[in-house]
Amino acid sequence: MCDFTSDVARLQTPLIPGRQFFAKKWLDTDAGADSIDINAWIQGNTQPGSDLLLQMDIEGAEYRNLLHASVQTLSRFRVIALELHDLGSLGDSAFREGLFVPTLRKLAALFTCVHAHPNNCCGISRFGSELPVPNVLEVTFLRNDRLRRRGKRLTLPHPLDVINVPGKPPLALEGPWLAHADPIACETAALRERVASLTRRLEESSARVAALTCEVDAYTPQLTHYLNKQLKSATNIARGKRATQSSLSAFSTAEGAAGGINGEKTGRFGFHTALEPNPWWSVDLGAPYEISE
Repeated sequence: MCDFTSDVARLQTPLIPGRQFFAKKWLDTDAGADSIDINAWIQGNTQPGSDLLLQMDIEGAEYRNLLHASVQTLSRFRVIALELHDLGSLGDSAFREGLFVPTLRKLAALFTCVHAHPNNCCGISRFGSELPVPNVLEVTFLRNDRLRRRGKRLTLPHPLDVINVPGKPPLALEGPWLAHADPIACETAALRERVASLTRRLEESSARVAALTCEVDAYTPQLTHYLNKQLKSATNIARGKRATQSSLSAFSTAEGAAGGINGEKTGRFGFHTALEPNPWWSVDLGAPYEISE
């Protein structure tokens, strides 16, 4: 493992001595003080001829590192689990022809893509009317000499797929992505995943509502006591005075402007003017008062 942003002390499980190794370095095409070359990294940490699994999630640096990897290095991997980033930039010819297509062609010479899963972190970009592309896509490649073709068609999403960001709606592959898949099984699986996601979110929301209800119940007696105290001590100096307004509307009550000072707090409007550039409402208290609220 290598990751310059982390260190051994922050790993959730301890390394197995002699079986697992960690380098606090970037994986990059130059062997600088803080980086390591993928070819040297593999050569210096593995036994010749052994099969390897590569898991790579390096936020867009995957393209230059895979292009930099030698065929000898890539052929060491039986499986590559790879997160492809920046797919929303496929409309940019420099990214598409300079990085993305060469990387996929290099991988296709040795591997077959056996699984794809859209990461729901970053949404979908649409190219034309028929090509929706997840902006981040997780793909699994199997080396061609290990490939065993089966007659059964694929189902995507796979039952073992996990939603990356539980708080966001899941994404499902569609259109050309399902060319080698069972369309009915895929649609069913996508709906099942969507329902499961909505059910989880509903359960979480219900739990939050229950917690808030308990909190409200705890404060209600104090709030009621405070409001009753305030209402008893407050004097409505506007009630019974003279109110006017700039105009009446079709929704105005028989009270007109007086509906704003009748003391009835129903949750509905107290008065209503017509639609006009500068509507106004006023009340004449009849004398100067100090107003508290």
